[in-house]
Amino acid sequence: MDTSSGWLGSWCTSRICEGSAAEIAASLEQRVARDPQFAVANASLEVTAPGATGAVATMGPRRVHAARLRFSRWRVPAKVTLEIERWSADACELLVRPGRRAPVRSDAYLGAALALVEAVAIDLELARMSVTTGPAADGRGGLRRAS
Repeated sequence: MDTSSGWLGSWCTSRICEGSAAEIAASLEQRVARDPQFAVANASLEVTAPGATGAVATMGPRRVHAARLRFSRWRVPAKVTLEIERWSADACELLVRPGRRAPVRSDAYLGAALALVEAVAIDLELARMSVTTGPAADGRGGLRRAS
C-alpha cells in the first residue's frame, strides 16, 4: 500500500452510524458493561470500561473510550481510541484512531480497524433499533389492527 499520497496520515478509520451521538454513546456504554470486546475474523477491539481508569466523572455518556486493537498475529495490541462525534441531528460518526504513532504493519492494521469500526456500528445500530422498535405497551408486539 502506498502511503506517500498523504491520505493515510491520520490512520483514523470511521463510519457514519444511525442515531444521535448521545444515543450511540449510551448504547456503547451499555454494551461495554456487558461485554467490552468486539471481534471480527483475525481481529478484536477491547474497549476499556467507563469507570476503569478512575478518570474525571462526566455528566453524560462518554464519547471517547480507550481501547486496544489486536490484529493479525501481532502480539502487542495497538492502543487506540473509539470516538463518537456528532454528524447530524440523527447520525453520528464512529472513529477508531491510534493513540500514538503509525501502527506497525499498516495494511493489517487498516483492514482490522475498518472491519471493527463496521462491526461496532452494526452492533450499536441493532441495539438502538431493538430499543426503539420494541414491543408496544399493549403487549401485542408493536402491531395494531387497521381501522
